[in-house]
Amino acid sequence: MKLWTGSTVTDQMIGDNVTEITTKNIANDLIDQVAQMLNAKSVRHFYCSDRTTTHEKIVIEFNHEDK
Repeated sequence: MKLWTGSTVTDQMIGDNVTEITTKNIANDLIDQVAQMLNAKSVRHFYCSDRTTTHEKIVIEFNHEDK
């Protein structure tokens, strides 16, 4: 592990990267909990791109009924 006091050199697995990974793990756990509470049919994660932007989208499908 590279961590030098007073330096900007850090290993990939510490610092901001850990915070980002932790935040994503918490978000994924919350999405799973919401899906369970709604008795969801599916949860899907999309990577989207159009002419000017790229973004991500999460879709939770629930409450499916026949007409």
